[in-house]
Amino acid sequence: MNLARVELTYLDSKNGKIIKIIQKIRSMKLKDIKKNKVLKKPLRIDLSKKYGFKNDKKHIVVITKVSKRKNKRKARKGKVFGKISSQGCIKRKKNISLLKMASNSVPYPKKNFNKLKTYWVLEVKVLV
Repeated sequence: MNLARVELTYLDSKNGKIIKIIQKIRSMKLKDIKKNKVLKKPLRIDLSKKYGFKNDKKHIVVITKVSKRKNKRKARKGKVFGKISSQGCIKRKKNISLLKMASNSVPYPKKNFNKLKTYWVLEVKVLV
């Protein structure tokens, strides 16, 4: 769900907690977020109510900063043996999903860590 769509659905609601949290995230700059940022209030109140996390204080929102790196690297110069298709100047790196990179950087124990929703905010991966 887009942030604009979330704002439209919860703009008329009595509890404007979601909009305040979204405004806090938007006001944060990328320089302010070092590696991990923990928010005390849940970001998606509708999902937290669905899974029974509304009254729990164990529900934690973590914003992680993940670099979008390219999956390409330059090949060695010189003679390349094999097919013509393997004689290009670009080879592929191992594809690692950004979600795995974000979950590995979270400081909490991973056994008790359940991901409800992930999406991008200002080119920053948000784990709920």
